[in-house]
Amino acid sequence: MFKSKLRLAGALAISGLGLLSAGTAIAQESFSWKVGTTHPQTSPTFKALEDLSNKVDTMSAGRLTIDVFPAGAIVPAAETYPSMVSGVFDAAMFYGTWIEGRNSAWLLSNHTPFGFEDRDAIQMWYYTQGGLEQVSELSADDGIKIDPFVAQGMEMGMFCREPITSLADLKGKKLRIGGGPHIPIFNALGVETLALSYEETYSGLERGVVDCAEWDTPFTNFFAKLHEVGPHLLYPAWWQPSATALMGTRQESFDALPDDLKAIWEVAVREVGLEWSLHSKSLDIEHMKKIVVQLESVNSFPPEDMARLRKLAPEQLAAYSNANPDFKAIFEDQQEFRGRYDEYPFLFKFPD
Repeated sequence: MFKSKLRLAGALAISGLGLLSAGTAIAQESFSWKVGTTHPQTSPTFKALEDLSNKVDTMSAGRLTIDVFPAGAIVPAAETYPSMVSGVFDAAMFYGTWIEGRNSAWLLSNHTPFGFEDRDAIQMWYYTQGGLEQVSELSADDGIKIDPFVAQGMEMGMFCREPITSLADLKGKKLRIGGGPHIPIFNALGVETLALSYEETYSGLERGVVDCAEWDTPFTNFFAKLHEVGPHLLYPAWWQPSATALMGTRQESFDALPDDLKAIWEVAVREVGLEWSLHSKSLDIEHMKKIVVQLESVNSFPPEDMARLRKLAPEQLAAYSNANPDFKAIFEDQQEFRGRYDEYPFLFKFPD
């Protein structure tokens, strides 16, 4: 009997060691992700990604580590999304305008001419009006999970080599600008548009490859230093009144995580995205002043030009809608929400 009890105790001890070993292996299971971005290291969105990396590392006790790579470190900016799809990156921050060739409806994930001017409105559309579900359908076949990340405000405008004060002055000029429904509008007005990369934009403006260039909001523009070679500003940036950076996550990488790390990733993306949506605006206010004091002139599109542009923009957006049912569905949904959103402040503003 004693020997039987001893054998049983020994078996339990060995079994316990096995369970302990298995438990230790589970506790030590870790994951290392590569995260890319379409933006340079000096941009607010890259700073947000660094913050995301630190928070995920802390929240997961080092079980999920994030290595962040700026545009060009592994692949060119334009290859960020395709590289995520192919597995080079486990996740990536990108703008829908970079992949409009896959589906023009991606443009609506970011901005449209005279679109959402309030970053609160675009975030409400994503999180409370079904916008996230609609945009997620665009990436479903690519195996990419979508989350809104940093919502930025209106771009600063275009920096020009010489004073430009109207659409008439722009005619015949070359403009560096990102893609979107505004491109056909500029082209119809006699402006040649070029999609130069971040690295090419400064030198292109300096050497006269382009006459004007736009890039981003003031904080990023300050480090891009376009005001040094384009000291004449033309605003407002009606073509991009707001911009929403998206976080794409490979579904395969996400599904490989245990439930607690999945939750950590999702919560961290939303928390950091919201925090940096506010922080980026604060940085923009600070750096706008730094840029303006170095400019030689600051000019705005005259009222008659703005009225002309407001007429052209709906015509172009209608053409996109007619050509693509995905674009049409999302655009109409956004417009319906904008109508309701724009009515709300009426009773909640101090009278002039």
